[in-house]
Amino acid sequence: YHLYDMSVCKRSPEKNDCGLNSNTVFKNMGCSFARFLLLIFIFFYPVFLNAQQRLDSLRNVLLHAGSLPEKCNAIADFSFVFSANNPDSAMLLAQQGVALAQKIRNDSDLANCYNSVGWCYNRLGNKDSAELFLRKAQYIYHTIKNGNEEGKSLVNLATIYNDNHDYPKALNTLITARPLLENAQNEATLGYLDKTIGVIYREQGMYNESAKYFRSAIATFEKLNKTTYLADAYTSYGSVFWYQGNYDSALYYYRKAYSIFTNQSKYISSAAFAAEDIANAFYKKANAKNNNPYIDSAYHYYTIS
Repeated sequence: YHLYDMSVCKRSPEKNDCGLNSNTVFKNMGCSFARFLLLIFIFFYPVFLNAQQRLDSLRNVLLHAGSLPEKCNAIADFSFVFSANNPDSAMLLAQQGVALAQKIRNDSDLANCYNSVGWCYNRLGNKDSAELFLRKAQYIYHTIKNGNEEGKSLVNLATIYNDNHDYPKALNTLITARPLLENAQNEATLGYLDKTIGVIYREQGMYNESAKYFRSAIATFEKLNKTTYLADAYTSYGSVFWYQGNYDSALYYYRKAYSIFTNQSKYISSAAFAAEDIANAFYKKANAKNNNPYIDSAYHYYTIS
């Protein structure tokens, strides 16, 4: 499972306005963009109330976007993140972004929206369509020589391969993405890339290789003070020890993750997963050593989770 979403989709808004009059574009689209947004927020506002802080921030950006390229970019960012809450509704919004980007002929925004459509399909469990649209995004980024966005789209694609246990494809895709992200000096996404490679090696039982990449991801997230991503990396690294039967070391990293999650109220579900990890480790430790206090500790954390 995923404790939370890695925001590899974060993009800098494109400032170039294509010079088209917005009224003309909306007339050609056959609907009012403002009316469309209003309907989206009327029907789905209760969901937004429970969204994380970043989703609220992106919603605000979307509502106040000025130029048409900025609107497209805001739609892409919002729908990508919103897909975690409601993939069907996020898909409608992302497809609207695709239509608008095609009307204004903005390749960069079209790629952004394709990326979001692909991620919505991933959330809906449609792997083939997810791969198709992420490949479309990657092709456009490559064509317009945007290496940073191309690298991030490849990381998204590798995540889908990894989730579907297609480890060779996932690894090859990440290898392709690395030099693009290194040239762009995108340390945060490189950290996520290392973490994903660690997962790939761990799932294949290559624990030494896995640990090396998890340690690299941890070092990156510590340097950048990305605490939530750091907690996820701690959990992943702890699992390497868990699989090897080293429950004390697993507990050490699970507790570090749990400490981070419990200090951030918006990650309460992640804190629950972290508590369950701790409970599982105590339970395994109790079985290995036939020690009742470990059973008590396991029960305590199961109750918390």
